[in-house]
Amino acid sequence: MKIPLLSWLFVLPICTLFVSFGIFVVSGQCLRDQQDLLIELKNSLIFNSTLSTKLVRWNESADCCSWEGVTCSEGRVVGLNLDSELISGGLDNSGSLFRLQYLQNLSLASNKLKTFPDFLRNQTILAILDLSDNQIHGQIPNWIWNLTNLNFLNLSYNSLEGPLPNLPYALRVLDLHFNQLHGQFPTPQSYLMHLDLSWNNFSFVLPASIAYCSLVALNLNRNLLEGVVPKSLANCTYLEVLDIGNNQIHDAFPCYLKDISSLRILILRSNNFYGSIGCGGPNATWLMLQIVDLSSNNFSGKLSIISFANSKAMVVDNKIQSKFNYLQYETIQPIKSYDYGNGLKITYISQYLDAITVTSKGLYSELGKFWDNFTLIDLSCNNLDGQQYQKPR
Repeated sequence: MKIPLLSWLFVLPICTLFVSFGIFVVSGQCLRDQQDLLIELKNSLIFNSTLSTKLVRWNESADCCSWEGVTCSEGRVVGLNLDSELISGGLDNSGSLFRLQYLQNLSLASNKLKTFPDFLRNQTILAILDLSDNQIHGQIPNWIWNLTNLNFLNLSYNSLEGPLPNLPYALRVLDLHFNQLHGQFPTPQSYLMHLDLSWNNFSFVLPASIAYCSLVALNLNRNLLEGVVPKSLANCTYLEVLDIGNNQIHDAFPCYLKDISSLRILILRSNNFYGSIGCGGPNATWLMLQIVDLSSNNFSGKLSIISFANSKAMVVDNKIQSKFNYLQYETIQPIKSYDYGNGLKITYISQYLDAITVTSKGLYSELGKFWDNFTLIDLSCNNLDGQQYQKPR
């Protein structure tokens, strides 16, 4: 017998990375050669001047360190944010980009790029690169993985194909969701904290051995994954988000993950999980768990959510109900790019979800973002019977 729970709530999580850069630098007056390089760059780019909000405002009469999208340190350009400028070409025609030798942070997101800008292969101190939401197709070039100082790489929302190599050690955040990638699971190095491979065509079996792991968020939703959830995933003791929903995994409920006390999001929906739900014994933890989606599987037996009853995050606290913050996490430690001794500090803060679809009594509604006090348990579309609800002690 199928039992409705919480008014048959269904959740479709889309794990999206939002990045907040806390950059503490002394801008100083822009050096003349740096301003000349930026003007040369502007003149070489093909972009929509009507819709531009940054490039069209670059004025030679003003200090270039005050220009929209430009970040300086001691008068040198260390960051460029040219996202949403509808740039469609001209990047590789500008010699100025090759000569911006102090560039550490570059965002070209939400433009109309069709290929990887070739000048990037020479940006050896680049720490942050965002080329998301473009029209780039084909395989990821090998030289990107050879940028030895690259901490953050976002190539999501493109048309990338092919397999992935073993990931470089310096990489902390890798976001490749909404592409057409396939092949084997890329071996995460010990410093990787955020890995998003969702909405691709990966068909691998998760590796049986995952050694030391610093992952905070792992999103493999909507692929073609098979096999079981490896027990070695329990080594990822910092994990806060585990989303392996909408795959073809055939396994029992992964009780061996219960010792990951930091876990806040657990998504197993639409797989082939079977057997009973929950983990017996007094040591069930998951004190931080807020969202559990086990729907559309083959779980059976008595309905029990006792394993989730210890979660303090699911208990209403009237003192904090008025504080509406988005559910987010901060990386375990500050991630610093190339250091010139100028105090550059970069902190990544990620919101778990930017949208969910909730169905209640046949009515669909979309929530734009998750508040940090939002909680959900979805056990629908299984073969469970018994008591619907057990009040946490």
